[in-house]
Amino acid sequence: MTHSGHSNIFSNKLSQINSNFENLVNAYGTIAIEEKKTKEPKSPSSRSESRKRSRSKFRRPPKKTSEENVTSSGKSTDSTIELHESDLIKSIKNWTREWIWHSLENEDSSLYKFPRPIFGKIPHFLNTLDAARLLIGLREYQNANIVRVGSSMCLMPFRELVLREKESLYCNVRDYVEKDFLYCVESENLKSNKDFGIASTKKGMIIYGKPLRISSKNRITKIDMFVVGSVAVCRNGVRLGHGKGFSDLEWGMLYDVGVVDKKTIVVTLVADNQVVGDDILPSWVRNEHDLPVDIIVTPTTVFYVGQKLKKPCCGILASLLTDEIKETIPSLRIYNF
Repeated sequence: MTHSGHSNIFSNKLSQINSNFENLVNAYGTIAIEEKKTKEPKSPSSRSESRKRSRSKFRRPPKKTSEENVTSSGKSTDSTIELHESDLIKSIKNWTREWIWHSLENEDSSLYKFPRPIFGKIPHFLNTLDAARLLIGLREYQNANIVRVGSSMCLMPFRELVLREKESLYCNVRDYVEKDFLYCVESENLKSNKDFGIASTKKGMIIYGKPLRISSKNRITKIDMFVVGSVAVCRNGVRLGHGKGFSDLEWGMLYDVGVVDKKTIVVTLVADNQVVGDDILPSWVRNEHDLPVDIIVTPTTVFYVGQKLKKPCCGILASLLTDEIKETIPSLRIYNF
């Protein structure tokens, strides 16, 4: 791509970052305003002002008691702050993704030449093999019998190492809509170094692997380690993928059939500059279905999450599934939505 082409991409992405940042600021401001109104109600200075305020469609209703706030169904009717917090979480996530993508793409020295640009993708960062070697040296990996690994390119060196050391590898293949998303590759079927290399790729998983149908629970062995790629991750365990929710969805399906649980170790491999602080991704910036991590591995360092966040135990939330997702992932057809 020409220099002008890259400039146009960066210009467009900067506009998106600014837009998301404005949404973030607006969300913060809305919450602050609502809380201020609740704590410090102002009395109208005149009867005319009072009438104008009463006619406003934005008028805040009179403060109710805790009993009045609860409807007959047992649910609170005062959901204004909750709604704004949801918007805030979404804005923080979107802004952080855009910031990481732009920062990595702008530095250039942190990424492989393919695939580029990385906007909307899990970054294929340099020295992925170093991170993979650090991970296989951990006690948690050595004690794991079944390891499930994502299909991101940054995880390809780790997938090959798993195939060389373990009896089998579980890996998700999302791009083949006519197949189930989870495949199992048996190491005994790989006879040469070339076979191991090919089997660690997306196409190789189809060639050497067998699909594991979620509806056949007895064919899926309990997973001990769940490895994912990330766009950004915090040392408190909060993780951001590329925003489509595939890892969260996969976890939900596997949780429903009982092959992952709260004891399953979740690991992510990222570049050092994809690890952000609590000021960027505080622990409350996650939803019920968002999958946190227990261990973060970079090419230079291993981070263990101190106070581990609760893993999702809600299974599949039908309200979050779009028609596109239902059509793309055949395994969802076992659910009666």
